Amino acid sequence: KRSASLRATALRMLPPTWKELDAKLLGEMVASKDESLRREAVRTLQHSPILERDELLRPIAADESLDVNLRADAVAGLAPVDHHAKLNDATRDLLLKLLRHPKSSETSDVSTLAVEAVRSLRGTAMAKPDQPTYDAKVADSMKRLAAELKIEEPEDSRRALGEAVAFALGKRSTEKPSVDQLSTIDHQPSAEAGRRVFFNANSAGCFKCHTVGGRGGQVGPDLTVIARTMDRQKLAESILEPSKEISPQFTTWAVETTSGKVLTGMLLGEELNGDLRLGDNSGKVFFIPFKDIESRQPLKSSIMPEKLHEQLTPSEFRDLIAYLETLK
Repeated sequence: KRSASLRATALRMLPPTWKELDAKLLGEMVASKDESLRREAVRTLQHSPILERDELLRPIAADESLDVNLRADAVAGLAPVDHHAKLNDATRDLLLKLLRHPKSSETSDVSTLAVEAVRSLRGTAMAKPDQPTYDAKVADSMKRLAAELKIEEPEDSRRALGEAVAFALGKRSTEKPSVDQLSTIDHQPSAEAGRRVFFNANSAGCFKCHTVGGRGGQVGPDLTVIARTMDRQKLAESILEPSKEISPQFTTWAVETTSGKVLTGMLLGEELNGDLRLGDNSGKVFFIPFKDIESRQPLKSSIMPEKLHEQLTPSEFRDLIAYLETLK
């Protein structure tokens, strides 16, 4: 058991793109009887580039005997890594099976899985009929669920699902939530759901820049213990107003090249020869050779995108804050 726990910790620290994390090794870990190792393997697969990713995740997502949060992690992992990629039929059919209106007699597990299925289908649902990723089955199912939920006035217990469906159908709210709204809500935020929002490619994409517990990007600050220094209000403000307060080490720089091109990013390192290593707001790291640098200057704006809240439903925003509050 100790060996499995150590393997789980090591797995969390490895990038999903590490070449040794192939289908055979991850398949063995997903089949492990150790819950922690199995969970980390599923979470690694969420961002893994291997072709067998869906094949390994689908049985976990479909197994009703498993813990709902493990299944939800697997469902989240079935979202296409590339938003422009088309879902394969087996994955689409499983997500549509989970995409159903929870009856009042059913547990919240149904709603949890349905919300994750909607989020994984978000890119496909937003596609237009003339686009290659369009899928009539997904479009029809999403519209039918929206009609069943009456998304204009969803019941409190299904509000998160109603919001997710509305978002997938293009009814995206541009209204900035207030910090006060976090304490006047009609459902209990879920830190587990918030963690899936943080690491979901079909959401705000926080993981692309930020690390939590060894998993994530290296461009923004490590958030593993962010709740030790930030309360709920500060956490919300950091998302809603990213440029309000910027630590010096996270200053965004504008670098003009000798060709006249201006590149912006956070300075991650400077080589002895003057070459710069910067990270952009999508989490990508790039280099600028010293010989190509004409000038550079600090900016007052954060590298973190403005209006990030518009990439989240109200429930996702509250769940995300609930998750960040646990990071101590």
